[in-house]
Parts: sequence; structure tokens; C-alpha cells
Amino acid sequence: MPDKRLFDSTQGTVSLLTKTYRLLTKAQNASAVAFSTFAVIHGAQVLVANVGGTRSANRWIILGRPFYQDEHLEGLLVTGSAVVHVVTSLSKLTIRYYWRRRKLSAPSAEAASTDKATEKNSSSAQLSTNTLPYHRWTGYVLIPLVGIHYYLVRSIPLQYYGDSSFIDFGYIAWGLQNKPIFTYTLHTTLGIAASYHFVSGLSYLFRRRKSKSNQQSPEKLYKSGSSTLASGVPLSNSSSTKNWIQKGLATTLSIGFIASIMIIGRETKKIPLRLDFEQMYKRMI
Repeated sequence: MPDKRLFDSTQGTVSLLTKTYRLLTKAQNASAVAFSTFAVIHGAQVLVANVGGTRSANRWIILGRPFYQDEHLEGLLVTGSAVVHVVTSLSKLTIRYYWRRRKLSAPSAEAASTDKATEKNSSSAQLSTNTLPYHRWTGYVLIPLVGIHYYLVRSIPLQYYGDSSFIDFGYIAWGLQNKPIFTYTLHTTLGIAASYHFVSGLSYLFRRRKSKSNQQSPEKLYKSGSSTLASGVPLSNSSSTKNWIQKGLATTLSIGFIASIMIIGRETKKIPLRLDFEQMYKRMI
């Protein structure tokens, strides 16, 4: 028979981790909203190349920078929200790993307690239902990709010039023309992963908010004949339809980003700072 004190201690740990997991989820969602503000602005600056070419893209990137490279806003919308999102995501991953390990190694009563906590958090997050299949994996892939991109386009210009506000898409174009394997691979992969993760995550946030506002008791749902659970998860095939819509939108955005990158690389003929850019890329590769 398991030691009662050990069992009580395990229950306390599980309870603490459950509360921590919920707080991490709230912080993760808040940071996602903040970073999405920057992502929409910066994404639009790239995608506009499909409509007005490189000249329009350069104009938009100069006009949009004050919104996310402001002395105070950058730490909130870009670096701060990104760090919080990564830390909370990895912390939740660690907790889920701990729960899986406990489930495999703990006694039956202890495992049952862990199962309930895992199940409770899974159902509250609704991640597997409301996001695309590889939402988490694209998030993990984005960690090094965003880091490399930030170092290339923000940190290196700051180190070289002491400022990066005047850098336009000519900097990326130089890399596309002279370091094509590295630059195309980095930015196409970044565009695809970001599109997938953004569309999936945004849909999750909207559905989560909607499920909270429409949440009802099982009795009311039964009486009203609703086809939705109290958690807000639909019982019909509408969820599958929404997933296909998400995939279509993510694919469209990905194609748009790839096309923009190709346009920027092909249309940019004059790069006045090409000698500086060559030295700057040498710090990267």
C-alpha cells in the first residue's frame, strides 16, 4: 500500500503544477497577442511587394518601423513578448514531460491524480482541437529562425552602424543575390513556419475567447439541443471544415511570402551599401 504522506505530497505537487500551467497559458496567450501586433505590421511590409514591388515594400518598411522599433514599444511588442512566449511555451513543455514521466513511473493512485491534472489542462487549453496538427512543432522551429533573423537584420546593423532604422530590403536582397542558399532557406522557412503558426494560433485564441463567452452547463446544452460541448468544442464536422480553411489561409500566406522574397531578390538592382552589407553578412556566415 502506497505511503499516504508520499501520495499527499504528490497530489500537492500536481496541484501546484496545474495552477502553474494555467498561469503559463495565460501569459503565453497574452504574449502571443502582443507579438501578433508586430507580426501583422511586419508581415504586411513584406507581402506588399506582391502588389507594388520592392519600391512599395521599402516605403512600407520605413513607414512601419516607428510602430515596433520605438524605444518603449520594441521591448513590449517584439523582444519582450517573444521571450515571454518562448519561456512559457518551453516551461509548459517541461511540465507536460514531467506529467508523462509520472504517469509511466508512478503507482496507480498517483498516476490517476496525474492523469486528471493532465486531462484537465488539455481540455481547458483545447490545443489539439483548436489548432492545426503541427502548431507546437512550428513554434519550436520558429525559435532559432526568429533568433537568426533578428540577429541578422537588427543586431548586426546596430553593431555596424549604431542604428538600423534606415536599412531597407536592399539588405535582404544583397543576401538573396550573394548568399542565396542561406538567405532563401532562412526566409522561406521563416515565412512558411510563421504563416502556419500565426494562422493556427490566432484561430485558437478566437475560439478560446468564443468558447468562454458561450460556455454553458451540460444541462442547459442538453435542454437546448445544442451540438456544442461546455468547453466550446463543436461535435459536428464544422471543426474539420475550419481546419481546412486554416490550412488554406496558411498556404496562401506562405506562397505570398515566398513570392515577395523572390520579387525582392530579383527586382533590387542598385544596392548602394553593398560593400557594407558584404561585411555585415560575414559576421553571420
